[in-house]
Amino acid sequence: TVNKVGDSTSVVSSNNPSIFGSAVTFTATVTSSATSIATGTVTFQDGAATLGTGMLSGGNATLATSALVGGVHSITAIYGGDANFANSTSPGLTQTVADFSLSASPTAAAATAGSTATYAITITPQGGFSQTISFQCSGAPMLAVCTAPGSVSPTGSSYAPFNITVTTTAQSVVPPGTIVPWPWAGLRIGLTWLLALVACAILNRFAAPRRRYVWQVSSVATFVLLLCAGCTGVAGSGRSSMPNAGTAPGTYTLTLTGTSGSLSHNTMLTLTVK
Repeated sequence: TVNKVGDSTSVVSSNNPSIFGSAVTFTATVTSSATSIATGTVTFQDGAATLGTGMLSGGNATLATSALVGGVHSITAIYGGDANFANSTSPGLTQTVADFSLSASPTAAAATAGSTATYAITITPQGGFSQTISFQCSGAPMLAVCTAPGSVSPTGSSYAPFNITVTTTAQSVVPPGTIVPWPWAGLRIGLTWLLALVACAILNRFAAPRRRYVWQVSSVATFVLLLCAGCTGVAGSGRSSMPNAGTAPGTYTLTLTGTSGSLSHNTMLTLTVK
């Protein structure tokens, strides 16, 4: 039986506390009182979950990862031993990863065109996160406005809930009597003038000489009346009740994005316009 040399294992972090998504390198060191150096494999664990393994070189093994989620982690390095050295486990290293998450209540809302839908937003900090978060809302339908605060800062170690609103537009009608430009107004006036001139010419041509003066006066009067009637008709045709567009009915997906430095998270919102 070979009596293996006793040893101890320790683990350190290159980036603690860290931010979600950033790389962290864990280094495990196996030491003993022997003059020889331990060899073999070190397994790195986050609680009961295995992060990966590293081979000892010069008594050290490393593991780089950016997969740690926000919160507090207990990292241990487990040395499996070799022909001369016994296995050993390091004390737990507390690794803190700062992050935040967003949630909405409700996640889906309905609104009649012309009304406003409201969503309550909650920020949950993780791993001691306490930075200002800026917000942007996108995906609102045409003729609707999504309003979110420009930024939110914590009060102590927590964030107060806040609301975002989506204001829609109702379809409206132009009041009767409002003059709306008539696309054929110029042509209609021209035709009215032409008809008036033709009528005057015919009356003047066939009138007896002694009554021509009377017909000329009548023709002028007829011309004026026709002209006024034509103008009135054109103006009247431009007075109508026409609808102004509102927010179109349908179901829309909006995205609320919160950003703080390199961190960015979003929550999806559903709006149904009736």
